[in-house]
Amino acid sequence: MSLIEPFRGIYYNSYYIKDLAKVVCPPYDVMDKKEENFFRRISPYNFCNILKKDNTSTYAHLKHTFRKWLEEKILIQDKKPYFYLYEQTFKLNNKKKRRVGLLGLLRIDKEKVIFPHEYTFSSPKKDRYYIIKEFNANLSPIFVIVPNKISVLNKIYKKYQKKRPFINFLDLAMVKNKVWRIENKKSIDEIRRAFLNRKVFIADGHHRFEVACKYFRETKGKLKGANYILTYFTDTSNGLTILPTHRIVKLVTSFNDSIDKFKKYFNIISVTQKYLREKINQPVSKEIFFGMYYNNQCYILKLKSKILLDKIFKKDIVYRNLDVYILHRLVLKFLNNGKIKYTHSLDEAMKLSNKKYISFILKPTSLRYVFEIAKKGYRLPHKSTYFYPKLLSGILMRRFES
Repeated sequence: MSLIEPFRGIYYNSYYIKDLAKVVCPPYDVMDKKEENFFRRISPYNFCNILKKDNTSTYAHLKHTFRKWLEEKILIQDKKPYFYLYEQTFKLNNKKKRRVGLLGLLRIDKEKVIFPHEYTFSSPKKDRYYIIKEFNANLSPIFVIVPNKISVLNKIYKKYQKKRPFINFLDLAMVKNKVWRIENKKSIDEIRRAFLNRKVFIADGHHRFEVACKYFRETKGKLKGANYILTYFTDTSNGLTILPTHRIVKLVTSFNDSIDKFKKYFNIISVTQKYLREKINQPVSKEIFFGMYYNNQCYILKLKSKILLDKIFKKDIVYRNLDVYILHRLVLKFLNNGKIKYTHSLDEAMKLSNKKYISFILKPTSLRYVFEIAKKGYRLPHKSTYFYPKLLSGILMRRFES
């Protein structure tokens, strides 16, 4: 069997739902409570109403709502299995970008093929386990990257981009979303063949992937297709974008005391805000550094010598070029791992910094390091990567068959 298979997608019925922007929502794990309440309010059919529990609902209630929407034809299912071509067009730093990928099913019971890069936590896994168990469905896709170019993806995109998509809308984050069914049998077979000997790396969806593996082991032989998970596939050549995740940390001692401790490993240079922005946004370099912002002043923390890393990372040598890991090991430890806030915006990181909080400004994590670390079986620190834009929940779903 192939690593990737088509599926019968479930999606909102355009006869009843005229504005998809009001019914889709971000992934379950990036919405805070305020955002969740907002999406519930803008439409009674917002996908958030089946994706996440609120204070009054149960998992059984979510399943009931899902089935009701199917019975009422709010959600409908394709009669035949297809792959789906998915294009997202967006602006970043005033530049127009486009990411293209495929939605299909990824086989999860093959060894040494799928490589995660993040640690998982028990609470979200428990939550997603109840979802998959109640629904017998994948409500939203995980996101994987193929390290090498997927030639067939570019070939199919050139063919379909001039055709009318069956899903086409501008979401609330101003991202243009288009989805086409790949109905041609020849194209479907080409996609299958293109993935015969591929390895994939999980970008987003680590909790759902682990839960799907667990559920497959428990239901082996009872559910057709439980050894596959709904997945978005892309490669590194199709507008793949990683945003940095800056850390805003509460000071536990005075700023000057903290600086004195940092100086053990880093040269600390006072710089202008313009210089900091340019330095952080420059192309990937071999230098190990990060920015720091405190009390309206910008700094660069530059590692004194890589020889220091050989002594410190004897067992963790794979991490020696990873800025975010070095920040946690050599800087945040001096702050007693104080409470951390996260943001992908440099402006917000500076805004959140004050006399009680210090902001650490990071470069985006290099995909090369993500692949290298994941392939060796290691994991990155929490919130090391942020792939943008996120895949919306509610565009396509998939049910298992009895």
